[in-house]
Amino acid sequence: MINNNYSLAQREALSKKPLGEILQQANLISEPQLQLALLTQNALDEIKEYHLRIGEILVLRGCIKQKTVNFFVDDFRGLLMSEKRLKIGFYLLSSGLLEEEQIKIILDEQKKIPMKFGLIAVKKKWIKPKTIDFFLRCFQRSNIIDVPSQQLSTDLRSKLEKKISNKSEDFTYNLSVLTQNKNHFELDDDELDDDEPTL
Repeated sequence: MINNNYSLAQREALSKKPLGEILQQANLISEPQLQLALLTQNALDEIKEYHLRIGEILVLRGCIKQKTVNFFVDDFRGLLMSEKRLKIGFYLLSSGLLEEEQIKIILDEQKKIPMKFGLIAVKKKWIKPKTIDFFLRCFQRSNIIDVPSQQLSTDLRSKLEKKISNKSEDFTYNLSVLTQNKNHFELDDDELDDDEPTL
């Protein structure tokens, strides 16, 4: 997943796009689905029978849920321009892309494995990767500093080596103290030698 959050200017530009284009950008409908909906809308306008909006046509054709259309029509633009950051699950629930039970399952799974909410949803095939990326780019507000992956790996390796080194020094020191004072703890040599250190 890409997840480079949109700038304010990009969010403003996105908020002015027609509904169909936003849904397509979020990978919630395909280009053919949008084009067919537009053709249907034009045909209905020509016969002046009645006017249907793009969202209504997409719902009638089974391309998207009514709740999802309502979210993008009523709430999306306001949330997009807000600087308030909410959990990704809030947006996915509000837009009808996830149900409460699915969110509960993901949160329970996060307690067992260190994996991000969106990755679990994608792994379970509940949401497409491009859709998660779209929501994260729209609603994530943290400033991410890009660090070259090679440099990042070097920094992480350095920190990890330092932690391991510190733990090793701590163990050596503790073993030394224990050996010097083994009579005080009433340990014999066999007990001391058989115990394996846990780092």
